[in-house]
Amino acid sequence: MQYLRSKFFTALLVIWTIALGSLTPILMLIGAESKVRSYSRFWVRGIMLGLRTVVGLNYQIIGRFPSDGQPRLYVSNHQSAWETFAFAHLIPNVSFVAKKELRKVPIFGWYLAKYPMILIDRGAGKAALREMIEQGTRAVKEGRSILIFPEGTRIGVDDHRRYQFGVAALYKALNVPAIPIAHNAGCLWNDDYFMRYNGTVTVKILDEISPGITPAKFLARIEKEINYEKDKLASEEFLEEWRLALG
Repeated sequence: MQYLRSKFFTALLVIWTIALGSLTPILMLIGAESKVRSYSRFWVRGIMLGLRTVVGLNYQIIGRFPSDGQPRLYVSNHQSAWETFAFAHLIPNVSFVAKKELRKVPIFGWYLAKYPMILIDRGAGKAALREMIEQGTRAVKEGRSILIFPEGTRIGVDDHRRYQFGVAALYKALNVPAIPIAHNAGCLWNDDYFMRYNGTVTVKILDEISPGITPAKFLARIEKEINYEKDKLASEEFLEEWRLALG
């Protein structure tokens, strides 16, 4: 039954995306970034509603997102597509750091550019780092927060990957508070098997880190704290039957 619910949600996601995408030419004429962000967040709200009502996949938050409207650097582990939808829904006016190749995807790439997201060429080395800092600085000056997945790619719930130094360089350059986030979305949203399970994703907002500590200490701290919390959340959610089902 859950398999059918998951596939039905996928079909609805496609229909919902096509339906809203049909209005893209109007947004292209308007061109205002604020309109694109509002429209994109409306699309995401529809996805979150579908997950809750069709799949039975909900979420809970431990802690609280800041409500003062000031830009922050959000740093999260990355396990699935769920967190990209959820954080766009939960954090107003946030730009994600993403790979530049997504810019080539028809329509979707236009939305990423106009939102705007911070799109970098991950194979460009130091040039990519400079570009990320330049775009991030511009976003903060415009009042937007930044969200980055320092692992650089989605990884399994049981896996660890060394955090990339770019997040520490961004923290130093932006000079804004950083908020680490841990979650266990990969326990319930499995990209490899194209499955979404019913249950509750837990998102834990960790203590805010003020600007000013060295990049090396910052990198070590967030990697240690996020890994510890995400492992703990995964162990609370995982059932042995679920592990066996995935092989």
